[in-house]
Amino acid sequence: MDELTLYIPRPEDGWFYGKLLSDPATMAYNAPWFPPDGCIPNPEAEWEDLQAGWIGQEPKRFYAYLRRRSDGAFVGDVNFHYNPDRDWWDMGVVIYAPERGKGYGKQGLALLADRAFRVAGITRLHNEFETTRDAAYHIHKAVGFRETGTEDGVIHLELTREAYLAARSLRIDAATAAEIPALAPLTARFRVALKSYKGIQAEPREDEAAAELREYFNVGFPVFAARLGDRYCGYLVCRVDEPCVWVESLYVLPEFRRQGVAAALFREAEALAASFGEDTVYNYVHPNNDGMIAFLRSRGYTVLNLLEIRKPYAGEKLTTQVRVDDHKFDY
Repeated sequence: MDELTLYIPRPEDGWFYGKLLSDPATMAYNAPWFPPDGCIPNPEAEWEDLQAGWIGQEPKRFYAYLRRRSDGAFVGDVNFHYNPDRDWWDMGVVIYAPERGKGYGKQGLALLADRAFRVAGITRLHNEFETTRDAAYHIHKAVGFRETGTEDGVIHLELTREAYLAARSLRIDAATAAEIPALAPLTARFRVALKSYKGIQAEPREDEAAAELREYFNVGFPVFAARLGDRYCGYLVCRVDEPCVWVESLYVLPEFRRQGVAAALFREAEALAASFGEDTVYNYVHPNNDGMIAFLRSRGYTVLNLLEIRKPYAGEKLTTQVRVDDHKFDY
């Protein structure tokens, strides 16, 4: 994927802004407010207003193009602006329609978040859009946004500076057997959670958890540990059956969830699969584990059969529905 950079447009760069605002395929999301096709009338006047009110107004307002590093082409734009009524910064990412499907939305959102929190020092980014916009939902979740509510078919998502910076100070390392005492409390809680999905109440048993971890290390299963500072906050265990990689267990302490820890751990499993030429990781997930299912769904995974979830290969059609007993789960 080509790398993007943020580019603060100059007055002579307004042609691209006009191109975005005048393209029906790009502006289709805007149709409810500007019928029939979402295109903004008189983009030249809009460009003059933007130059006067947005450029050089950080941290109150920020606007930039997304420019492809390889050839200098503009592929979209990003912005954020302060909402005094809600004490947050509303934001937007628009990718020019012919450039979609290349991963630029997620990359642009990540660049915007980094600018907002590391450079501008703002406290909260907020976005909202229709619940039917799955692609937008997935890239926001991948960058670390959390859902704050849904109203009238519109989903609200938020990312705080604290959560963003905490996720990026995270350390993910291949664990060793010497770390069993540190990881056993997490494994014990994972075992309790696993039983709860089956309606079984249990107390955490660190001795059993340590024995389970010891067996993982004895048979050579890759184990990855997540740490924030000196505290272990999550772990992931893989089983390798070349070229397939299966996730045996993934657990993040509740107080560290929605901060990118699970995503960082899961990327290790995906990187391991990539080393064997695979573009996906396989998972067995209990159908009552709504949190894990939602997490996998946000990363583009699809239900394959009863409990197995994986990404579809190019051109492959997988079922998006699974029935377990009397319950129907749609993903």
